[in-house]
Amino acid sequence: MAYKKEIFRIKEKFSNHYAVYTDGSKLEEKVAAAAYFLGHPDRSKAARLREGASVFSAELEGIALALTEIKKLTKYHKNFIYSDSLSALQAIQSKNFKIIDIRRLYNLIRKFPPYIHISFVWIPAHIGIRGNENVDELAKAALNRASCLGKLICWSNLKPKINAYIHSVWQNNWDAEGANKLHEVLPNFGKDLHRRGEGAGRK
Repeated sequence: MAYKKEIFRIKEKFSNHYAVYTDGSKLEEKVAAAAYFLGHPDRSKAARLREGASVFSAELEGIALALTEIKKLTKYHKNFIYSDSLSALQAIQSKNFKIIDIRRLYNLIRKFPPYIHISFVWIPAHIGIRGNENVDELAKAALNRASCLGKLICWSNLKPKINAYIHSVWQNNWDAEGANKLHEVLPNFGKDLHRRGEGAGRK
């Protein structure tokens, strides 16, 4: 409730700022992003990302959608972009250019005229803020779109899948060696070794 009051205080204090809400959504392998323009839902944007993209990438894509559309609205000089992804906003603030999507966002911002100002505001999810609830619905609806954005997903999004595949290959090979005493002690090759390694590191 305190967060909600604070958001209303910010909106009242900066009532001359245009408000855009962004969000990312994921359901199984489907991933989508959205930007909701409060008061101008016709300008709102949503897109489905390629399968394998992370929620983090979707959150950043939602912000990219917002920036791309704001650039067209030259009459709005002061803009607030609200996001419930603290990790995305921290990556933007720290200028983590190792992340290709962060570099892309800064490239978008650099192309803005000097009189257009962008401020990012963190907003907790699901506390009853209308714009935040609207963008959540918009992102979830985009999960069912038939077409996806043409952009390639960041290589880091593939790391969990690559690691899972490597582990499955190791485990299959290890299971093929099942008739030995070590396999009885360590039946789950990767997890058991990792767990024992952690224990050794704590001693």
